[in-house]
Amino acid sequence: MKISDIANRKFSQAFMGYNISEVDEFLDEIAKDIERREQDIKLLELRNEMLIERLAASGVSLASDKAE
Repeated sequence: MKISDIANRKFSQAFMGYNISEVDEFLDEIAKDIERREQDIKLLELRNEMLIERLAASGVSLASDKAE
């Protein structure tokens, strides 16, 4: 499921159902939170790659390198 799927999700109105605007607001919050987390993950992956490259350039061997 994509973030846009969450943000664009609509619910049909029903007698005695949920307040649609509250549901939409909540879905918007969830979509924003997921987007922030995905950005954080991408940033951490990039930092991890940079650190691995710096270690490799320094001649440091990683444990995962030894297993291969």
